[in-house]
Amino acid sequence: MGEILYFSLEHHYALWAQKAKNLSRPVAVLHQGQVWDASPELFPDLYPGMGEREARQARPDAAWVSLASLYCRPYREKAMEAAYRFSPQLEPEGDGAGYLALGKGEDPLEVALSLGRLLVPSLAPRVRMGVGPNRWVAYLAAREAKESLEGVILYRRVPAEEKASFLAPLPVNVLEKVAEGVASRLEKVGLATLGEVAEVPLGELRQLLGKEALAVHGYSRGEDGRALRPGWPLPMVIRSIRLEPPLEQLEKVPPLLERLAREAARELEERGQGGREGALLVESAGSLYYARRTASRLFYGDALAPLLHRLWVGEIWPALAREGRGWSIARLQVEVGALQPRRRAQASLWTRDRGRDAGAVWMSLREKYPHLRWGVQAVPREWREERLSYWDPFRFP
Repeated sequence: MGEILYFSLEHHYALWAQKAKNLSRPVAVLHQGQVWDASPELFPDLYPGMGEREARQARPDAAWVSLASLYCRPYREKAMEAAYRFSPQLEPEGDGAGYLALGKGEDPLEVALSLGRLLVPSLAPRVRMGVGPNRWVAYLAAREAKESLEGVILYRRVPAEEKASFLAPLPVNVLEKVAEGVASRLEKVGLATLGEVAEVPLGELRQLLGKEALAVHGYSRGEDGRALRPGWPLPMVIRSIRLEPPLEQLEKVPPLLERLAREAARELEERGQGGREGALLVESAGSLYYARRTASRLFYGDALAPLLHRLWVGEIWPALAREGRGWSIARLQVEVGALQPRRRAQASLWTRDRGRDAGAVWMSLREKYPHLRWGVQAVPREWREERLSYWDPFRFP
């Protein structure tokens, strides 16, 4: 396989908010009381992570949009469709970033220019791109990119023979993407750069970091054996309800969400799949409100209804209240994405079969999930942990 190209859109949420809300002013996108993104003209007055109150005082001329009120899927799809033109080996990362496998003999600079022209300015004011021998080096190359192509593409290429010299001066905080909290532990013992970490024997790192030492040891040297996991087009289950006339009684929304959850769960069951991401879209008074949650492990139909309730009560309902336009729900839509084959360890309802002998358990599981292969060695985890993680994988990852 050839090199890996990593691309990441910048200020794209602000641009998408301008288009979705039909705004002419610079936009600041807020999430959970902080600035999530902002139009380029608002920098450096505003920056990601800045408190909402301080931000509003700094730039009262800005338009303020909640991230929960943005339905980003159409823009995300356009970004991935543009990248997909260059290689089917595309792994999306979030809404505006992804890894692309380049074929042998392809000119990375030419691909970067061609892809950048598709992404800018229609989907983002600027894009970062990095090319490296693996995913990790490509990501860091984009992060450190300084060379400007056509004024809107920040680009850097790190050949395999130069990765050691490229990584050596980088600060250890870049390892937070690998394992959260390791940077502070490394800095406490005087290790400030990846080059310094790379010189530490693995045994000493194990004493300091425990099970995370092996990953830190490899990434500090630019070693990354992870293959790209092609993930586009995204396999999804989508269920929606169009309400005519629009619903104005909010207490009737939860039963409708349960109905959508049952329909989506039935399709997941038929496919023998689970999802990594659940999302809820609400159309109200001509505006779209969108909230989603990504799970740390695969979840199935039984976890979908409580997830939708949580998104409705915790994110969309407060967003509707802040807008103050009244209640007029015209459409509800449920999306379950990043579908994967469900594993037998989570597919069974052990609560029903706990007291039965092993033969009866396997027989009932084969009847319930005929699309799966069941072996006699599969044993559930500790009882309480298995039940809790099955019913609420978001709370017990």
